[in-house]
Amino acid sequence: MHLFHNPYHFVPLGPGEPPNAVSWDDLKSPQHNCKTQHLTHDRFVPQTYSGRIVCKITVETPLICGNEQEERPGRTKLVQPFTLNDKEPALSAASLRGMLSSIAEAVSHSALRVLKGDTLSFRIASTDPEKLSAIGVLEADSVTGALRLRPLCLPTLERSESGTYQMDKSFAGLYPRPVLKVYLGRGANHYDQKEFVDSTEQPLRNATLQPDGSIGPFYGMRLFPAVGWADKDKTVLQSEGGWPRYASKVVKGNGRSRRVPNLSYLIGQVPKACEILPWTDDLASQGFTRGIFRGLVMWIDDRSKHRPPTKYHELFIPFTREMEADSWPTIPVPKEVLDRFHELADQRHNDDKRLPFEPLGTRPKRSEEELRLKPGDVVYFRAGVENGTTVATEVALSSIWRGRVECLDSSSGRLQGINTAAFFRLIHPELVPLNPDRTTLTLAEQLFGVVEVRNKQQQKALERKPAFAFASRLRVSHGVLHSSHAGDPWQPAKELWTKVQQNAMRTKTGDLPLKNLASPKPPCPALYFKYSDGQGGYIPKKKLNPRNHAPQGRKFYLRRKTPPTGDLIFIHPDRLNEPGISRQHQSVEQFVRPGTVFFFHIDFDNLTDLELALLTYVLQPTPSFRHQLGHGKPLGLGQIQIQILGLLQVDRIARYRGPITDPRYGQAYVTGDPDKEWPRELTRYLPSKENRQALPERLAQLVEKFRKWAQDNQLGSVLAALELLGNPDAVRHPVHYPQAAQKPGHRGGPPTDIKDDSADFERDLYQWFVQNDKPTMERQPGQFLHPLVSADGTVASSIPALYREQCSSPPPFPKSGPAPGAGIPTACSPFDLKDRIVDGCRVDAHERTKKGLRIRFAVPFGQVTLAGYLANQSEIASQKYFVGWLGKMKVVNVQKQKAHQTWQCQLQEP
Repeated sequence: MHLFHNPYHFVPLGPGEPPNAVSWDDLKSPQHNCKTQHLTHDRFVPQTYSGRIVCKITVETPLICGNEQEERPGRTKLVQPFTLNDKEPALSAASLRGMLSSIAEAVSHSALRVLKGDTLSFRIASTDPEKLSAIGVLEADSVTGALRLRPLCLPTLERSESGTYQMDKSFAGLYPRPVLKVYLGRGANHYDQKEFVDSTEQPLRNATLQPDGSIGPFYGMRLFPAVGWADKDKTVLQSEGGWPRYASKVVKGNGRSRRVPNLSYLIGQVPKACEILPWTDDLASQGFTRGIFRGLVMWIDDRSKHRPPTKYHELFIPFTREMEADSWPTIPVPKEVLDRFHELADQRHNDDKRLPFEPLGTRPKRSEEELRLKPGDVVYFRAGVENGTTVATEVALSSIWRGRVECLDSSSGRLQGINTAAFFRLIHPELVPLNPDRTTLTLAEQLFGVVEVRNKQQQKALERKPAFAFASRLRVSHGVLHSSHAGDPWQPAKELWTKVQQNAMRTKTGDLPLKNLASPKPPCPALYFKYSDGQGGYIPKKKLNPRNHAPQGRKFYLRRKTPPTGDLIFIHPDRLNEPGISRQHQSVEQFVRPGTVFFFHIDFDNLTDLELALLTYVLQPTPSFRHQLGHGKPLGLGQIQIQILGLLQVDRIARYRGPITDPRYGQAYVTGDPDKEWPRELTRYLPSKENRQALPERLAQLVEKFRKWAQDNQLGSVLAALELLGNPDAVRHPVHYPQAAQKPGHRGGPPTDIKDDSADFERDLYQWFVQNDKPTMERQPGQFLHPLVSADGTVASSIPALYREQCSSPPPFPKSGPAPGAGIPTACSPFDLKDRIVDGCRVDAHERTKKGLRIRFAVPFGQVTLAGYLANQSEIASQKYFVGWLGKMKVVNVQKQKAHQTWQCQLQEP
């Protein structure tokens, strides 16, 4: 069993409205009130603080503060370091500012300044019963020009209890006669794709709109006799036909897995013979059926190298003259259905200009342009009835397309896609990035400044009005090199290579790129979301919605106890020649060496007591807290320690009344000897030594002041969660993105282990998520990232971990802690469970029975999460029996105990 930490976790949001926010109206008013008088840049305000904070940075893990990424044809992009004087490493002010502002936003419960606005979407699983299966062709309405859909092939048909195959009622009336798609390729019915290819004398072309406005080209195949409908609604087949094509299922036996036909689902037909010919009318007399060809990316073209490796089938779609006639039904494709497809297609296109794939030859001039549906496109579709009319409710170029996270639009009554901001907006509308709908400026925005963000609709409506902007009252300097204990602050990348990497690279040219830095994209509910009551739990992608679920919080990366070695930073040498490496990865030639010291300072104006306290806390929350800066945070790069060495304050009245020779800073709180330890330029305006005061006491006062403010505003657990993530000692397991322990065997063979030092460990990172989303009788539901703060406000004592394995029997764990199955023994031997903690749930009572072990958990209803092996409250309440596992014992019954306000679980020894 392998436990690991995900590279990132989330600092939770505070409750409700952001505290200490000021209204826009008050801020824009010429007459500032007491809440906003310090929010100005044109004068110095009495009873506020102005001055400078001097900080020292010590680099603890290799650091790359990037300047720009250099394009290198045929190779990875090279991340150029940020330097001063074209030689010395430096830390950019923008990077330092961004690092500090993200912490300030989190601990003050302020608005997020950056939040991606894309609609949340997810890939539909190939096993999803709701994947698209009906096929049609788009054509333009002869009057309006709007797109309509002509149904061609039936959707997947499910076998009823009577043994007949029937179609969903939503498709009723769309097919005057049943038309089954023809699969060309290997699968459960053992129809060999190579045999089909070898019998084809010329390349086959996908159907598309021809110059004369017709659909083509057409081909002919010999098919078995067509079947008819058995009912008046035309939804039940008379029979399956000559050689039906069923779905497949996996059966296990003799240590192997194999695919066999699944007679529960009829998905199409198999032709009489492999022969396929360009259509001529005389082929009809020879027993050929006219049709079109459909392939996503064909093997006969150079683009075959981009064809998905799991793409087994091409399709022959019967398209007879009867189906081409005006008497064959067509249905409208509403604008919102087209908009939905284009929105999801644009998301894929923004990630990779080659995506989404389209049927080859249908858009020869598309290049890297956005994909738009047009007449002649052969599409998969779903149908439904709206206002008494059958319409297409979803269309896509692939049966396994993408789903959206949606909610009902109250104004239109239709489902609309939503983005991450919609979830944050439900917590409080002032938490999303500044936009015209916001009415206040939150605390971190007042301190670090902010610029209004407008979407396309807002920009059009407010075209002549300038965007609102508020400048920062902080000026962060670059981090300037001070010293390096090794003499050279630069650390060549090759210095970090392991012996295995060094030996492998002796026969190769170039560099070793960094490992992939792309984390799983939202929504990824297993990691990014929790239940709206604050309780953690496994959330299926299709069930994610803003009514029942909420974001985990703000993302922060985990720290490291020791600097990462080369095998944790760079890709495995065996992957150097893989396609996609040059496009998806970046390279670094030299890092800033651990032990290197930088100095930077922050000048501030007109800060209140609270704002100065917030700033000092952000810089140095606790002695054990470490910040992260620059490129490669998921790999543990860029870990730094910040120490405040000086707090220098300007007394404006005394300065302008006193002699011109008086030092700039009237009050100076310092630690150590600045004259010997600081860069000379930072000591120029210091008062004499006898006028300097001790810094530690002043810092302690400021940090304590901020902690008290946070407690008063119910943010104490937020601070505790941040400090946990910033503590390197809280990391107890290897840190990496989720990767499965095994990968599926080839063609039904036994699975093979994925070793953490192999190239496979970096490949196919989706496998963990695929396995996690597949419930089994032994494990349901899947794993999830436990929140750092529970629903009752309890903060985790350590960073939660996940398993690489998706299994039913986790190993035993200590009496307490957030690890799955904690406190449950591996057998029903005599033991004492009283007061043990299982995932934050205290054992109230237990007893031995003939059937096994009964445990009662003293947890209020709605707050139980037993390691994800028990369902959440609503799921438990809806079923009397639930099969799951705790330790190595089977959960056979879960019941509410109203008298004790607890859950009772009946466990059984395997």
